[in-house]
Amino acid sequence: GLQEREKLLAAEGGTYSAEQVAKHLKISRQAVNKRRQQGTLVGLDAGRHGYLYPAWQFVRSGTLPRLEAVLGALEGHDPWMRHIFMVSGNARLQDRSPLEQLRQGGNRLDDVLSAARTFGEHGAA
Repeated sequence: GLQEREKLLAAEGGTYSAEQVAKHLKISRQAVNKRRQQGTLVGLDAGRHGYLYPAWQFVRSGTLPRLEAVLGALEGHDPWMRHIFMVSGNARLQDRSPLEQLRQGGNRLDDVLSAARTFGEHGAA
C-alpha cells in the first residue's frame, strides 16, 4: 500500500507544499487552505506534514483550466479519489486520463465531466 501511495504521489510531476502553492498562485497559505476545504484544489493529507498538492493541477498561469468544474463534478469523493480519477486511464475517455483530456482543451470538458459524474458508480467506467 505504501509503495502504491508513493507512486500516486509521484504521478504527473509529484506534489507541492502549501507554501509552494501559495507562492505560485500569489495567495496566502490560508487562502490555499480555504480553496482545499472548498474543494477547488486537491490537497492530500500528509499527516503531521500538512497537505500535499498534486502538481498536475497547476499550470504556469495558475490552475489547470476547467479544474474547478471537474472537481465540482467529483463532489462527494475524497481528495485521494479525486487525484486517482485525474491521473488514471478511464474507459469513458478511451482509456486516457481526464488530465490528458483537459490538457488537450477543445470540447473535451463535457466528456471529462460525464466521466467524473459516474466515477465510482457500480458498473460505471
